[in-house]
Amino acid sequence: MPGLHRGLRVLEIVAAARRPLSITEIASELGLTRSSVFRLIYTLRHMGFLEEEQSKQFALGPRVLNIGFAFLALKDIIEIARPELEALRDETLVSAHLAIRDERDVLYLSCVQTRSGFLSNMNVGSRVPAYASPMGWLLLSGCRRRNWRSSSARSASCR
Repeated sequence: MPGLHRGLRVLEIVAAARRPLSITEIASELGLTRSSVFRLIYTLRHMGFLEEEQSKQFALGPRVLNIGFAFLALKDIIEIARPELEALRDETLVSAHLAIRDERDVLYLSCVQTRSGFLSNMNVGSRVPAYASPMGWLLLSGCRRRNWRSSSARSASCR
C-alpha cells in the first residue's frame, strides 16, 4: 500500500472513530506496525492534519477542513439546490438533504433543517454506506444490479 494511501486511510480511520485514537489502535485497524504508523502520524501532525489531543492520542487537525471546504466551495450545486431544499422542507415539514454517491458511500453536502422538533442527525460532510440509508437506497435505485461492483448489497456501487 503506497504511503499516500496509508496516510489517507489514517485520516479516514481517525474520522470514523469520532474520538482520539492511539498509535496502537490505528496500527491495528490498518494492519501495519506501530513504527510505520508512527511515521505516518508524524508527517500528518507536522502538516496539521492530525493533532495530539491527549498523551499519545490523535484526532483530526484543523487542516482537514481546508480540503473539505475547498471541495464544497467548488460545488455550485449546493447554492442552486438550497431554494429547492427549503421548498421541500416547507412542503413536507421534515429536514431536506442534498447528497451524492461517492463509490459505496453517501456523502451529505447540504442540509436544511425542519422547523419542527424532529431534527436530522445527518450533518454536512457525513458519510454513510449507501446500503444503510434511505438516501443511499435512492441513489442506488438508478443502478442496474449487473453494474454493481459486488453482488453484496452491503458493498454495492454502480460503475
